[in-house]
Amino acid sequence: MLVFSESAVANPKDIASRLGIDFLVTEDSLARIGASDRERTRILWIRFTSIVTEEILSSFKSLEVIVTTTTGLTHLAMPEIRRRGIDVVSLSHPNTSAIENVSATAEHAWSLIQDSQYPALNRSCIWSSRESSIVHFERSRQLLGQTLGIVGFGRLGRKVATYGIAFGMRVIALEPRPEPKSSSPNVQFVDDLRWLISEADVVSLHASYQEGSSPIITDSILQPGKPELVLVNTARAELVDEKAILLALEENRLSVYAADVFEGDFDETAGGELKRSWSENIHGSRFRLTPHVAGACLESYSLVEEVLISRLRSTLLAKNFLT
Repeated sequence: MLVFSESAVANPKDIASRLGIDFLVTEDSLARIGASDRERTRILWIRFTSIVTEEILSSFKSLEVIVTTTTGLTHLAMPEIRRRGIDVVSLSHPNTSAIENVSATAEHAWSLIQDSQYPALNRSCIWSSRESSIVHFERSRQLLGQTLGIVGFGRLGRKVATYGIAFGMRVIALEPRPEPKSSSPNVQFVDDLRWLISEADVVSLHASYQEGSSPIITDSILQPGKPELVLVNTARAELVDEKAILLALEENRLSVYAADVFEGDFDETAGGELKRSWSENIHGSRFRLTPHVAGACLESYSLVEEVLISRLRSTLLAKNFLT
């Protein structure tokens, strides 16, 4: 049986029908699925909000495949999944051509960049009713002529680079892999993150995260920051030391931190100092936080579902699950 968790897809009945599999939809916690249904579950289709722990896995004795609508897998107990030989179907794949047109996260990153430069977009203006003119506002900054630093020049990093070039920005990028470099003549590639931070006016993170790795944005890396520096993170919360972000804001080495990912981003009861500072409005408009919704647009959902259906079907055929 295929179990869809927490509104993981728009039309679960259609997907199950196309695969020829019985299905169940649960809006509740995975841990609260009835024991008999857990025993019958061979495939789980989840979103990033479903945390699959070792304890939860232990109750799904027949589980063979997990489908997740994400690229990262930190919400999954991967050591136990590997030990049990459970297949994981996700958006992470060496061949990214299938999701090349899934641009929502890159567009969201660009929206955060624009929002950081044009405070009026964030309702930071007071209008004079008498003269119909702005009497007090935060000054905007045009993007033309600024330097955009991109950390991670994969599918999303390349898209954000094209947006920056279209706006007349100088684009520099840090990318250890050689493949993307030859096809990006308008991008200056560098190999020093600290130098990139010192040189850029806006830095956008699009790097991948390896389980157990240390943050790449630390207090040391942010030391060459400057009062006008903007840092955008739509990649992974784990890439950033949040205490270092707060310290850089306090010491005026960072102007704005804009992120769609942060500790406790999808759990109202959890979160670190950064989430608390934002919720208590400690740094005011210097935070631009959205609750892990960068990829949540209709077109992306549709494209992602088709990609995952195809990959799931291939996985099931290889396991002789389908005929």
